Amino acid sequence: MDDALPSLVQARLDPLPAASPDFPVQPTHRVAPDLAKQAQATPQIDADYPSVLAAKCKALQARPDAFWCASRHWPRGHWRTLWDALGLARAHWVQALSLQMLDGTVDWGVLEGQPALQALLARVPAQALALTLALQEDWVLMSRQGRFEAGSVCMPSGWVPAEKFGQSLMQIHAPVADGQALRKASPALVQAMTDKGPFVRHVWTLCRNASLARHPHWPEDTRPESDEALYFRSERQTTWPVPSLQAGLFLIRVQVRPLSDLLSGEQGAGRLRLLQQALASMSDAVIAYKQLGQIRQQVMAMHPPQA
Repeated sequence: MDDALPSLVQARLDPLPAASPDFPVQPTHRVAPDLAKQAQATPQIDADYPSVLAAKCKALQARPDAFWCASRHWPRGHWRTLWDALGLARAHWVQALSLQMLDGTVDWGVLEGQPALQALLARVPAQALALTLALQEDWVLMSRQGRFEAGSVCMPSGWVPAEKFGQSLMQIHAPVADGQALRKASPALVQAMTDKGPFVRHVWTLCRNASLARHPHWPEDTRPESDEALYFRSERQTTWPVPSLQAGLFLIRVQVRPLSDLLSGEQGAGRLRLLQQALASMSDAVIAYKQLGQIRQQVMAMHPPQA
């Protein structure tokens, strides 16, 4: 993978704020909407951004159709509407370049020595790529009718974005184990996404691979690194209304951290206790859906780190 773009981004960005690892584990696991009002009004970029950008470029270079889903015939104004709805600005070099892509005023000299980006622009609509690069999150646009209308999902958590394109929220959540409450809440979720917010919810799992992308058709994204390695994978899912398009944006921030890092320090014992309680509360259907059988046994046998 040509990582010249992420390297260039790293060199040009001002020092980024440290990433704050999410650990949204509750003692009793349940599958529910659990939307919370989001105080922050603008998407943020932190020190994880260069690695996220590298993952996005790798995915799009390999199989753009597997990750990018939208009509090439969207009016250009739609893209600028999404940009403005998120409150994005020329906050840094990548967003400045992305804004040029949106407006069709790219200084192509900036792209010299960037064959990966040039290749992507030949395969993915420039306006779509602009939003993909400017955001640290993956994104999906849901229509007011509750359908997956557009999106760029480069770091899926075990699902195939292209297969979900055009589906309703209820259809998208159909495979989720113990997801009856989530599916029942689909109409209310769609209304919240398109008319209210922003809101945020979290989901998490454990896995044996540190890849940000977990595309089920890509073995390298899910192949265990070892029989003992454990990683904590979380998604911070944020909704943003876009009234002028009668739609809502759904942003997906993926974080993957070594579980040992999250269980170290003074919070380690408490986090391990929460994790064990949550895993013990999961039904067999959820354990099978998340492929956590052996992992649950391993975590339940763990002891708190020594002080």
